[in-house]
Amino acid sequence: MTNSQIDSINKFISHFFPNIVSALHKALGKDPFQKFNLTAEGNELLPSDLSDYSAFAIYSRQYKKAKTICSFAVLFPENLAVKIADVFMGGNGDAEKKGALTELQVNSCLKFLDNILEAVAVRYNKICEAPMSPLKELEFRQCADKKHDDWFKDLTPDFVIHLNLKINDSLEFPIHLFLEYEQLIATMSRLGLLKEDIQHLRPDISHMNINLLGDIEIPLVAELGRTQIPIKYAMELTQGSLIELDNDADEPIKLYSEGVEVGTAEIVVVGDTFGVKIKKIIPPEERFR
Repeated sequence: MTNSQIDSINKFISHFFPNIVSALHKALGKDPFQKFNLTAEGNELLPSDLSDYSAFAIYSRQYKKAKTICSFAVLFPENLAVKIADVFMGGNGDAEKKGALTELQVNSCLKFLDNILEAVAVRYNKICEAPMSPLKELEFRQCADKKHDDWFKDLTPDFVIHLNLKINDSLEFPIHLFLEYEQLIATMSRLGLLKEDIQHLRPDISHMNINLLGDIEIPLVAELGRTQIPIKYAMELTQGSLIELDNDADEPIKLYSEGVEVGTAEIVVVGDTFGVKIKKIIPPEERFR
């Protein structure tokens, strides 16, 4: 992979870092853990020799995008798992690994990692065309597990992103994110985030008859507004109830295609139906924030 390709993927992944750091603060933000910094150190197609990852605990999970079931895994040092569990159990995070992780440590780490995944899913669902819905099937394997090494034999993820987590400028932990390369590239392509030098990963239509695509239909959604209400109020809704939306009365409505905001418009009447008049089209490079 070229440096430009690596930079493109690192940039995409880094958009999720604020949500992850926020979740870290929420879960672990107590003395002495006060400062967190997460950086992307590089990425690569999964090497054939995976022996370097054999000393890491494995958290893997399936998720669903539209009708596609995908999987990913997070590999991290067991000493980090011990410190996470120590904080969750009321400690100050200075515990060190001594033998195999206990069931309580494993469960604490699972709860923590589920919180991180939820934070990532919230961010992902705001920017991507197919919401990510975590499935219940999850696995946590520590190095002492008999099936730890077996996990590498039937890998679905085929791409690894190397991360570095720094806590308080004194503790550093390498973290490896295993993803499905095809799904990652497809998502980046739909968001217009691919650099020119990796356009070959998408179909080249420069020499195709563009008319062949003319009859393909894509969804376009005009959103009047949104709001959130407590469940107890939702249960009391009846015919005639009024719900105030967050949008101002003179604010343009937003247009979405496949879940991605593509522009703004105003409502108009077309014959006996409603329509929209386009006010702004957002360039592809500005659609991902």
